[in-house]
Amino acid sequence: MGGDMAEQDENPVVTIEAGEVRGYRDGRVAAFLGIPYAAAPLGALRFAAPERPASWEGVRPAVRPAPAPIQSLAGAPGGAVPAELPGTSEDCLTVNVWTPAAERGDRLPVLVWLHGGGFATGAGSAECYSGGELARRGDVVVVTVNYRLGALGYLYLPDQRPGANFGLLDQVAALEWVRDNVAAFGGDPARVTVAGQSAGACSILALATMPHARSLFGRAVLQSTPFEMDGHDLARSEEATKIFCSCAGAGEDIEALRALSAEQVLAAQLETARRWDAPSYADRAFVPVVDGTVLTTAPGRAALSGSFDGIDLMIGCTADEGLFFPEAQSLWTAGEQPRLTGDLAEEYARVAARRPADPPARVLGQVITDRFVAGSFDLAEYRARTGAPAHVYWWRRPGDGPDGRLGAAHCAELPFLFDTLDAWRGSPLIGGTAEEHRYLVERTQTAWLSFVAGGNPDPDGVLGWRPYTTGDRLALAFDVPVETVSDVDGRAQASGR
Repeated sequence: MGGDMAEQDENPVVTIEAGEVRGYRDGRVAAFLGIPYAAAPLGALRFAAPERPASWEGVRPAVRPAPAPIQSLAGAPGGAVPAELPGTSEDCLTVNVWTPAAERGDRLPVLVWLHGGGFATGAGSAECYSGGELARRGDVVVVTVNYRLGALGYLYLPDQRPGANFGLLDQVAALEWVRDNVAAFGGDPARVTVAGQSAGACSILALATMPHARSLFGRAVLQSTPFEMDGHDLARSEEATKIFCSCAGAGEDIEALRALSAEQVLAAQLETARRWDAPSYADRAFVPVVDGTVLTTAPGRAALSGSFDGIDLMIGCTADEGLFFPEAQSLWTAGEQPRLTGDLAEEYARVAARRPADPPARVLGQVITDRFVAGSFDLAEYRARTGAPAHVYWWRRPGDGPDGRLGAAHCAELPFLFDTLDAWRGSPLIGGTAEEHRYLVERTQTAWLSFVAGGNPDPDGVLGWRPYTTGDRLALAFDVPVETVSDVDGRAQASGR
């Protein structure tokens, strides 16, 4: 399994740059969990760029997932996303690797996963993102990444160098680790696909604007990309910093900020979110900032002017993205119209006039969905016009939430992509029979794995899933059964409403 892997009984040992790691075998897949790709971001490394991890003597155990980044453990609306994490810690900059039992010298394609969570929650070490089943089904090496979240990842400190985007720099360090070490696990560092959902997809937009990071992957999968979350300008990030420092009682002195306990940082972060005046669901206090150093341009806009040129691309949305978010979910019981201003209010009025029978929750959910859809279609249209078309998909399979309140919501494809349905047990995102679940897992994993292997999710043409063009605007709709759909105006919703 790669030139540097040795097996001792059932426990494989791999030699990487920092030392030896011992994983465990699960059938034909070997797992190596909690491997540090950077030094612990503690002390002087809090609010600083990641540094290379120290090497170690002997064999380091890599059989348990490392703690998640510091975050609030409150669950998503309706308990839709599993909230259980392997603990939390600032010492969280780790990767997890799953690799099939390949012959020595193999160089398999590599899938690197960047989780979502609004840059505030989630973890690559969460069980729901286990890469074991993907590695088992296809001959790929799967790598999941923990990166700093919230204030620890995205507080703006202009007097520092760098002064922002520490979480993005973590992701770059993880991709560098893949480049330098994945061959030891049987992976090919020249065949790396980065996939991400929600904030993870936003991260990939950002990585594509960074020349060094862009050189570390050749394919990308953008899932449910909130293009509206397109990086703060400096003034907005400065506002978030002032509120955070006030809540923390530490001023803006870097040493005082580094002296705060992790619990104090999280408490100040949560209070900042409470005070934050957000005009839309996508406006969070702690997100990437166009600081002129790490990020020199707004990532979403850059994608429409060439940042993904030369990168194979697959992109898609769910049919009811917006029904997932608290702004829409709260309206089921509020019994009143939402309090909206500006563009959001105008969009709400237009959708409500078009769909007068829908309750306010569905109207607002559609408004939010439309914003996801618009950016994804804009990028698909740009790719089609410039001669490098992308493959586009819809996720239409609804969950079993009460009264259809979640529909085919944000995150709905994830249990099937990773085939971690047990970890998602009880989630209203999952509906249907066990047979339907198996069908969706097989179709979803086959498509993603085919794209990772060769840049085409339907290489044999079995599904009729061709790249998106301005002529037919073809997409694949994931449901039971899957089917190709043609969207004549580039904006019609997958649910057919």
